[in-house]
Amino acid sequence: MSWRNRPKFINELDHDIDYLVFIDESGDTSYKNILKSGVNVPQNDQFFIISACIFNMKSYRELGTRITKLKNKHWNDGKYTDSKGTKRVCFRGSEINSRTNAFSENVIDYPEFMKDLYDFMNNLDMTLFSVCINKTKVCEKYSYQQDPYQISLKFLFERLCKYFIKPSEKAIVILEQRGKKEDKKLHSKIMEQINSGTEYTDPSQYKLIDGVYFNPKHCLKDKSQTTFYGLEIADLCCYAIYKYQLMPQYDAFDIISKYFYGGKYPFCHGKGFKRFP
Repeated sequence: MSWRNRPKFINELDHDIDYLVFIDESGDTSYKNILKSGVNVPQNDQFFIISACIFNMKSYRELGTRITKLKNKHWNDGKYTDSKGTKRVCFRGSEINSRTNAFSENVIDYPEFMKDLYDFMNNLDMTLFSVCINKTKVCEKYSYQQDPYQISLKFLFERLCKYFIKPSEKAIVILEQRGKKEDKKLHSKIMEQINSGTEYTDPSQYKLIDGVYFNPKHCLKDKSQTTFYGLEIADLCCYAIYKYQLMPQYDAFDIISKYFYGGKYPFCHGKGFKRFP
């Protein structure tokens, strides 16, 4: 069954594709706390961030080699053992920041790992797009609150197809799996945009997208316990952008800000970085 008909998993990447677009999110899509607390809502409940990390096939293959080398340096065979067994290390921004699980100071030399991780993230060949939804301002400005995930993807796909991918090129989009119900709803909205376009984009522009897939960051059902490197990088970038909304002095954001389409932050505003509203 085609990727157009339902959410699908992809495990083999077509090397004829020009770009791989990995999408991840940080923050909560719910407006519940904002509608309940108003201006008193905690700052970390105000924002929803979605980010897309774009790699060409050559740079993605190199990414796999480099990230595996980094993991093998700090964990035996790149794996971590806890009470549930042994599994391959998967980079998640929140776990790294809180120093939990595989990133505990009892497991690794954390300062040395962070030095290597910053060096790794500082030398990537990728382009970054991101959308920041301020849910508090959405509630103040609009009587009807659209799903932040759907709003973000609309902006993201518009920019990707209108400004980045050339007419002669093709891209595959890979989002992180969330749940069958959530993925099905999201897939439906994405297909609606691809098939019908938006008020700002013609549907012909979305012919540049040659597939939309839903993968986990960490495929535990696979005997090799594959991790999808692009989704890991998208997680790290998205988490850094989210944290930057809460604390403008955030080192990880400074490192990845140069990858934004349109120039290093803040010159990327309206191009690789979009605030809404």
